[in-house]
Amino acid sequence: MISITESAITELKRIAAAEGNTPRVRIAMHGGGCSGYKIDMNFTKFPPDQEFDQIFHEDDIEFVVDTKSATLVAGAKLDFGGGLLDRGFKWEFPKATGGCGCGTSFSF
Repeated sequence: MISITESAITELKRIAAAEGNTPRVRIAMHGGGCSGYKIDMNFTKFPPDQEFDQIFHEDDIEFVVDTKSATLVAGAKLDFGGGLLDRGFKWEFPKATGGCGCGTSFSF
């Protein structure tokens, strides 16, 4: 479903441990931003909805994606950049037909 780099996994685990979160991450696409869609990624303690969510595991982290968002994020890549100027999670969406200049919203 989503390709997740080792650096992204390491950072998610670090954040979860530091904040006392369960290693469960919800990913969702929402309408918004200057290109049409923006992605939301948060730790959640709520269990997935077996009817409306898709679940996958990567290195002891459970990822939960609602069915509508799953069609948009399928094939995406999540990375984490640790540099001074580019620190943070980075998404690549091969299905995207465009995006904004700052890279926070996408069109499909």
